[in-house]
Amino acid sequence: MSAITITRTFALLPNELPYQSYKEMTNLLVKERALKNRYTALMIADIKENSYHSYKSTSISRFRQAVYDRLNFSQVLSSQFQKLKLKERAKQCAFYDAYLSVREWIKRVENLKRIIGYLTDIIRKDRAFTLSFLRGKRFRSETLKEIKKLLRNDCFGKRQDLSNDFLNNYILQVRNLFLSCNDFGMESLYSEYSGSNALQAKMRESVQNLHLTDDLIGQISTGFHRTKKGKRISVIPSDLTDYMVDCYIRQLQWITTRKAQQILSLKKKIKQEQEKKKKTKLSSFHLSLDKISTSLSLLIGEVTFSSQHEFKKKRALILKPFRKELKKRVKSFEIDLLIQKSFESELLDIKQHHNQYVLRRLFKPHFPKIPIDGMHYDAFITYFTTKLQYKIRELLKEEVISEQIISLMNSRLQTLKEDILSIIAIPHHKMLSLSVINRDVYKEYFGNKEQKKDFIIKLGLLAHQFKTFKIKDEKGRIKQLLHNHFIPALPRISLKNRKLLLHLPFQTHKKDCSKPSLIAQNCALEMGIDLGLKHLAVLSIWNKEQNKEIARYFLGTKQLFDMKFNHTEGTFNSLTIPPSGRTPSNIKIKLIRLREQIKALQKKKNNYEQRLLQNNISNYRKKLNWNKIRRTLSLCWERLHRLHYHVVHLLSHAILSIATYYNISTIKVEDLRWASHSRKKDAGKYLSFWQTHWFYSQIQTALQLQCQLHSIQFQKVSARNTSKICSCCGTIGIREGKHFKCSHCGFRLDSDLNASRNIVKRQKNYHKIPPHIDIPYMGCQDLQLQVNKEDVHKYPDF
Repeated sequence: MSAITITRTFALLPNELPYQSYKEMTNLLVKERALKNRYTALMIADIKENSYHSYKSTSISRFRQAVYDRLNFSQVLSSQFQKLKLKERAKQCAFYDAYLSVREWIKRVENLKRIIGYLTDIIRKDRAFTLSFLRGKRFRSETLKEIKKLLRNDCFGKRQDLSNDFLNNYILQVRNLFLSCNDFGMESLYSEYSGSNALQAKMRESVQNLHLTDDLIGQISTGFHRTKKGKRISVIPSDLTDYMVDCYIRQLQWITTRKAQQILSLKKKIKQEQEKKKKTKLSSFHLSLDKISTSLSLLIGEVTFSSQHEFKKKRALILKPFRKELKKRVKSFEIDLLIQKSFESELLDIKQHHNQYVLRRLFKPHFPKIPIDGMHYDAFITYFTTKLQYKIRELLKEEVISEQIISLMNSRLQTLKEDILSIIAIPHHKMLSLSVINRDVYKEYFGNKEQKKDFIIKLGLLAHQFKTFKIKDEKGRIKQLLHNHFIPALPRISLKNRKLLLHLPFQTHKKDCSKPSLIAQNCALEMGIDLGLKHLAVLSIWNKEQNKEIARYFLGTKQLFDMKFNHTEGTFNSLTIPPSGRTPSNIKIKLIRLREQIKALQKKKNNYEQRLLQNNISNYRKKLNWNKIRRTLSLCWERLHRLHYHVVHLLSHAILSIATYYNISTIKVEDLRWASHSRKKDAGKYLSFWQTHWFYSQIQTALQLQCQLHSIQFQKVSARNTSKICSCCGTIGIREGKHFKCSHCGFRLDSDLNASRNIVKRQKNYHKIPPHIDIPYMGCQDLQLQVNKEDVHKYPDF
């Protein structure tokens, strides 16, 4: 018998003296946090002296005896609020969190040791891998498969299933540790200083001996590429000047188009502002318009226009003769002299920036955007030389790496492996939280009264003292869980945003085999789900006995946020009457704007760091402006994650509502291990390509839990060719965007619906997860779950 756990979060409200109660609880949690950090430091000191075998167990009674009693933690005192004397059980609660964090630290350290051992073997054989490692590049799946085999079990013998992103993060951490131990500043390159180890001395010698060779000149002159009909073609040296002219003109067009769009937008805003009674923003709009118009005139001269199309026409008349004149003038260029000049500029740039680090500068260089100050010959020469300098900066790492440096890198990696216990930072607890592990510090009074709205909680962290709090359950969540035979377990208490929160888990046992009556009611009906971006999920409900589709649903943001599922008709109805004036929700626009804001803030933060580093200011993390940008960026990421989780919650419950309406026996989804959703071309602007796989995985995890609670089988089937195979005849067809056409039988259908039909028809099961328990459907009556009524018959079969 295993258990299902559902966690609900409630606010703890003091019965009396709220301000004083919150202050006392804050002081207690601060003391608990200080005690956690003290326990953590003592346990890691014990691991460094002895070994980590005492930390193998996860049983509370065993690790209490093996660690808590052995190290005499009951006598350890914290430096915070010494007048508050915690009871012994409260200290053990603090020890529990510290013990778990130390176990995770041990596993990370041992995993890093194994990865370092693997990297030393690969670096010795593969030069390209060495460059990728130093550049901080993400590694291919072939390399990650080998590392995944090494890390199949952790140091305690338990199975660990690590994703490719997690493994890449491990490798990047090894790289950062390697650089932190071996990198050195630019100021030591041209002084009498000698490196503290052989690798630093050799790197210093290699950088000092850099010179322009014929081989490097050839690589620079042939290192540029242009894209033609989707193919990357190398630019021959004789066409390099024409290629640079085209790049310069293209960059000029991009800048001027953006400025023209801003001018048109400001003119529209000025017109709208003039129609208002209060013209508060009119002066600021005029100032911005004058500023952008002046910068545009400095680039291409005075141009009057009323639309973007008109601007492009007039700009083409200006740029066409300038392009011809520029190409004639640059025909007599000596490329080798320009390359020599750019090489000298790059070496001078290295000498001037003393605050930068050598290895980071060489192997992961920074390429700032090239500014264009006008449409003239000198601006083009500046652009040309800067592009050549960037190409030299990109190729310098090849000139520095040698066999001797690779062997020295291996020896330094071995040293890193031996000293990793002292290098890896120990865990530090920052949150004010506490995990309750026994009933001596926590008591609950839920009772059996149906009309009861407030529940009582008592916390006793001090000796012979209990603080009473109440929980308001106006929605009846606790009563509903208790009614469905869920048992409240020991909670976690935290303080966040001046609110005292109770994270209360409810558990119930899963039966080894579910009641066959629920599945047998309509075992012929199955549901296939294809997850996408335009429609978040496309559902096909299939009758196996009749071998035909009986219903289809296209679930998008409109259905999730603006419509509600009708459990009697099986359709989705609008939440409000159209004349009410309620604007439809557009979650994708919100996500797009958030991502654009995050991108702009990240760029602003990086530019600010680079500007301070160029001015020999290395302590940029202490600057007020840098911290403001960092906090704003953190808030944007937090909001983005909240929106993602909200969509996952609504979508999983919408699918479940449809499944319960049709009494579905099995829900089938794609096995994401073999799906290609993480490809860049499949991603949208509102969801980055590296997040799509995570997003779909979250939906499947939430849906799997709901299936277990409602006695529905959950199956993962192979994703191979689900979007390419014809669901009618089974042959490979043609997919163009949202449309699918079979060249064999002429069948036409929406491509996502065709994929969902293929998924529901797949017989070979991957990770078949049977239903476990017979629990009544809970919570659907108050959910806003939606599918568009028109989309049900939007794509007829041909």
